[in-house]
Amino acid sequence: MVNRGYSSITAMFNASQRLQYEIDKGKQCTILYLGDHDPSGLDMIRDIKERMKTFRIYDLDIKQIALTQKQIKKYNPPPNPAKENDPRAKWYMEEFGHTSWELDALKPDVLNKLLQSEIENLVDMDLYNEIIEQEEEDKKLLLETIRGVNL
Repeated sequence: MVNRGYSSITAMFNASQRLQYEIDKGKQCTILYLGDHDPSGLDMIRDIKERMKTFRIYDLDIKQIALTQKQIKKYNPPPNPAKENDPRAKWYMEEFGHTSWELDALKPDVLNKLLQSEIENLVDMDLYNEIIEQEEEDKKLLLETIRGVNL
């Protein structure tokens, strides 16, 4: 789900339905969060958790994978003044000063690498590769069966 600012109630409801579908199948769901390093961007994880609870999604793992202080030091995106009129500005400025950074300042290949790395950490790659191999074997068997029927 991609948003500018806080998600609408409709978007959150739709996301909760997709999550609940997977939870009902016994899956552990994780949201990978990428957002600006500013007062609202850092508040989004809290907001997502709280609003998902209103839809009875309680056991939800949310991982902030960007934009972090460590990434700001590593990639040196251009700074912006923090928005002082944001209701969360006081906390943010006490914690991080008067500077904020936008996620969009990171290059797409950096974002791709961050996502790929986190996904690979979450997925059992041995099991994934085993499933891919089984799918390939199944495809071959199906093709052989189809060719045999068409003769």
